[in-house]
Amino acid sequence: KAPRKNKSARLARIAKQVESCRRCRQHTSGNAVIGEGSSDPEVVFVGEAPGRMEAESGRPFVGRAGQWLRRAIQRIGLDENSVYLTNALKYRPAHGKPSQAAIAHGRIHLLQQLDVLDPRIIVLLGSAACLSVLGERVVIRKRHGSVIERNGRIYLITSHPSAARFPAIGKTARQDFEKLKQLVSLPQQTKARGATPQAPRDRRRARRSRSTRAARASPARKVPAERAK
Repeated sequence: KAPRKNKSARLARIAKQVESCRRCRQHTSGNAVIGEGSSDPEVVFVGEAPGRMEAESGRPFVGRAGQWLRRAIQRIGLDENSVYLTNALKYRPAHGKPSQAAIAHGRIHLLQQLDVLDPRIIVLLGSAACLSVLGERVVIRKRHGSVIERNGRIYLITSHPSAARFPAIGKTARQDFEKLKQLVSLPQQTKARGATPQAPRDRRRARRSRSTRAARASPARKVPAERAK
């Protein structure tokens, strides 16, 4: 991984890009809300978009829904300063739910952030986060608690904390966070199983390569010279 100092500088450059991006500010209100937390996190939480209090303060997840999320993080033994909190969109939509076009544009900046942060686990809080990160539409009530292993990362789908404040959804969301607790406690080699599997041809090449290295490493067996008659 890159040094934390370099990561912080790269994240600051992304923040400036967002703040100067006219497309990001279209049909929005308030301040840019880039993200908050460790620049070298194991876990990143991705929500939908800033709410009113977030747009006023410039910080993610500080409203009622955000307080639920922060308590849930602490409940499973994580320090909120050791994770990273951000959203699919960096500005508050002026008219409720963000459009698919806005999510598609915000994805550019979000993927840049994730490339710098390089977390092992990404928690997708709601359908907008799933569409932005995974590039697919997800029905949360059917897929919550699902774990996806892809390209060396683990993705956990769960409800957005604004919905988790309701008792029934909150119960399932807390169960999802217990699953997150288990994922965090897994050994590193287990977490890395999400790497893209090798194709059969690649596996054959790998086996031949290992056989060649083993043959080179083994000392040649000397054949005894034939005795003179």
